Amino acid sequence: MSTLPRLFTRPPWPVRNRRKTASPSAPCPPISIHSCRKALSFIELRRDNPEASRRIVARLQVLDPEDGVGHSVISALIDDAADEAAD
Repeated sequence: MSTLPRLFTRPPWPVRNRRKTASPSAPCPPISIHSCRKALSFIELRRDNPEASRRIVARLQVLDPEDGVGHSVISALIDDAADEAAD
């Protein structure tokens, strides 16, 4: 045991809900990956890159046809941006 005080040997906050089977190579749940893709499509739309956003949303429509992450919201935003650009 080192000479460090006990304060520095463990976190000062309670450690809860730590998965004992978690490993760095464990696969992410699909919903998490889809949420990241949805966020990326929104970021691309905000960067004035609607074509990249549209490609990401099209891929999400294939991967998540039930719209579990809400990609239809981004699709509606893309359509609104296209309407505003046409005016």
